[in-house]
Amino acid sequence: IYSNNPLDVNITLYDNDGVTQLAQVEVFNGFNPATGILNVDRLAAGTYYLKVQPYTTAEFAVYTLTDSLLTYNTNDIEPDDNPYQASTIPANDSVTGHVGFYFNGGVKSDLGDWFKINYTGTGNLQFTLRLLPHLGNGALGDVIFQVYRDTAAAPVFSQEFYTSSLNIFTIGSLAQGTYWIKIKPYSESPGYFSAYSISRIPAPVSWIGVTSTSWTTATNWAFGIVPTLTDNVIIPAGTPFSPIIASGVVGLCKSIKVNTGAVVTIATGGNLKIGP
Repeated sequence: IYSNNPLDVNITLYDNDGVTQLAQVEVFNGFNPATGILNVDRLAAGTYYLKVQPYTTAEFAVYTLTDSLLTYNTNDIEPDDNPYQASTIPANDSVTGHVGFYFNGGVKSDLGDWFKINYTGTGNLQFTLRLLPHLGNGALGDVIFQVYRDTAAAPVFSQEFYTSSLNIFTIGSLAQGTYWIKIKPYSESPGYFSAYSISRIPAPVSWIGVTSTSWTTATNWAFGIVPTLTDNVIIPAGTPFSPIIASGVVGLCKSIKVNTGAVVTIATGGNLKIGP
């Protein structure tokens, strides 16, 4: 851009109401050509407006605008800001979304996504939460992951995630029934936003063998869960007692992994039934 006058222009990005200012950059370099970059992240799908104007009435410029659009490839099902709008996460499936993004006429209403699950397991549920790095600078978001049995009461699980893009965690001691999941940014400040995916994976039931060798004793299993035909079982090495399925006892599991150095004994008259 060349001119006999000083080159000084402002470029402003507005939300789809044409009023709410999302970002601005001033482009100037005295009487010489100038280049400016307006880098804006956390934008949801929609219409946005750019305004280019001289910094003062004394300046003018001929300009060229170019854009490089990068997307997170996440499908955020809106509206999902309330429990009654929650979509279901099926067993062994995943969902994607984002929180803290701008949309809907300048209102930053993407402050919480709700999901629900119908839990039919035996008390031990594992999730995988992936946080996608920000496209603008590669930083990770900061989110709160909460699980509710009653959305009018305190959550049964609440944890902040921000240090790792891959987070695998287990929630134990769950009764069967419907649970609601809420994911929200740690803060409503503009820097707190994240695209994410949530996978619902049944966690294996682990033998801990602290009480006896009895397969059917609840305290010998993590979280006090005696496995059923829907549970994947892990038998680790080094526990105080190794499991024995005694005569007349039927042990149940969906699958079983016996780690190196671990032993499972099936006594005469005992039976291990591996589902379904």
